[in-house]
Amino acid sequence: MDDRLSLYKERSMSMCVEATFDFIRTHIMTWLRLGAVLLLPVCVLLSLHVLTVENDEFLNDTRWDVGFTWGDADMPLVFWLFEAMALWGVLMLVYALLFAAADQALPSSIRGLMRYVRRAAVRSLVSAIMLFVLLWAFLNFTMWFPEVLLAVLLVPMLLVPPVWMMEDCSRSTAVSKGLRLGFSSWFSLFFTVLMVMLIGVIIILVINVPWMILQTILTEIVPVSGESGGGVIFIKWVIFMFTVLAYFCFLMVLSLVLLSCVFHYGSVSERVEDTSLESDIEHFEQL
Repeated sequence: MDDRLSLYKERSMSMCVEATFDFIRTHIMTWLRLGAVLLLPVCVLLSLHVLTVENDEFLNDTRWDVGFTWGDADMPLVFWLFEAMALWGVLMLVYALLFAAADQALPSSIRGLMRYVRRAAVRSLVSAIMLFVLLWAFLNFTMWFPEVLLAVLLVPMLLVPPVWMMEDCSRSTAVSKGLRLGFSSWFSLFFTVLMVMLIGVIIILVINVPWMILQTILTEIVPVSGESGGGVIFIKWVIFMFTVLAYFCFLMVLSLVLLSCVFHYGSVSERVEDTSLESDIEHFEQL
C-alpha cells in the first residue's frame, strides 16, 4: 500500500481526512461498484418502505400501486431491520476494500472482491450489531440519561469496529481497547468525523436538490394544474429513483466516515502502542 495510505502511521486530524479521500480517490471505481452491489438492494427496500408506508400521499393514492403490502404493526421492526442491513453493508464495503488494498492487488472484478467481502462479512455483522445496539440505546434511553453523556460515549465506540476488524482479538478486548483509544483521543476523533460529515452533508444536499424539487412539483404544482394520472405516476417513479439515489449517497458518505475512523484508529494505535514497530519485529522473527 502507498505510504500515504498506510494504516499504522501517526496523523493529525486533517491528515486522517486527507488519507480517507486519498484512499477513495485511488480506488474510486472499485468503491462505487462494490458499493452498488452491497448497498443498492437495501436502498431499494428502504425507499419502498418510505414511499409506500410512511408517506400517506403515496400509500393512499390508488394510482400508485406497487403491489407491496406491509403489516402496520411490523413496520418499526422492518424499518430497523433494513437499517441494520444497511449498516452491515457499509461495514463490509469499507473493510473489504481495506483488506484488498492491504494485499496490494486490488481485484478489478466484483467476483474477485467477493472473497474479501466474505472475509469481512462475519466480523462486520458483529460490528454492525454492536453499533446498532448502541444507537438503539441512544435513541431509546435519552429520557433516562443526559443526551450529552450518551453522545460522549458514542464517539469512542466508533473505534470498536476498527479494532475488532483489524486485530486478532476477542469481542471484549475489542470493546475495551476501542473505548480506551477512543477516550484517549476523543476530541481528535470527534473533529475528524465532523470534518468528513460536513463534506458528506454537502454531497448529500447536492444529490437531494432534484428530489426536493420533484417533491414540490408532486405536492403543489401537479394537484393544482390537474395533471393526468399517468403524469403523476411518472413523477412518483422519478421520485422513487431519486429516493434510492439519496439513500445510496447517504450510505456511501457513511462509509467515508467509518473509513476516517479506521485511519484515526491506525494513527492513535501507532502513537500509543507503536503497532507498526511490533508488526516489523514479528515479521523479522518469522524470517
